[in-house]
Amino acid sequence: LAHAAATSPERRQVSAATPVDEASIKDDLALVADTKDVASQTSAGTAVAPLRPAQLAGSLLTLFQSSAFLRALCASDSLIAAGFVGLLSILNSFVMAYYDWRQGDLDACMLAVMAPATLLAFAALIRCRLIERLSAAAALYAANALALAGWTVVCLLPFHPAFLLGLVMVAPVMTTYPATLTLYAQRFKQSQLAQVQSLTSASFSVGMIAALPTFAYLFDATAQGSRAALPFALSYVLVALGVALKLHALSLDGPVHE
Repeated sequence: LAHAAATSPERRQVSAATPVDEASIKDDLALVADTKDVASQTSAGTAVAPLRPAQLAGSLLTLFQSSAFLRALCASDSLIAAGFVGLLSILNSFVMAYYDWRQGDLDACMLAVMAPATLLAFAALIRCRLIERLSAAAALYAANALALAGWTVVCLLPFHPAFLLGLVMVAPVMTTYPATLTLYAQRFKQSQLAQVQSLTSASFSVGMIAALPTFAYLFDATAQGSRAALPFALSYVLVALGVALKLHALSLDGPVHE
């Protein structure tokens, strides 16, 4: 602008009578640029201003209280996590003490049983488009029901090591994460999805943290008979209650937010 003003015909005509202060023009342009920068920073700061901890806690509590589906889902995740993780945390010690397995035998067995089943479940989920054909809720319903049947077999492990094959029916539940996210998107507003995942993840963590010391206390390497089966019975009850709650949650139709 300063160069244009200095070289324009009008400028050449009036240059002798009215000299132009080019430094002043540059200062004005710099002031305009600074004003735009401040405005853009202020606008961006207002748009991404984070919630205060009290506001965030209040928002999570409001969402939790307003959604029966979310309450049932969180309780279900806590119970299932307690049952699954609790028993798995002592399973290696159990087979070593009860069946004289060596260190690593259980890991190899679980890998041989669960890896093919999980891959087949993923292939079926993608190839057959189960979520599109059945719905996310139906896919989760089937996977959780199958997992409960498989875990029932696993909990009979104190009677024979072959019951570990029940993990084949448990493995498909590990492929349901896409269906879970789809269900969240169907039941909640987009602005609530992060809060929903935070609450369900926290619920799973609570169940897992509570289960680890509980099952460690119940496990007795020298126990026989019904006393040795006590952790398995507790695990079955927790998982059964958790799956029942999840199936109940899946039966709740319609939007769960106001």
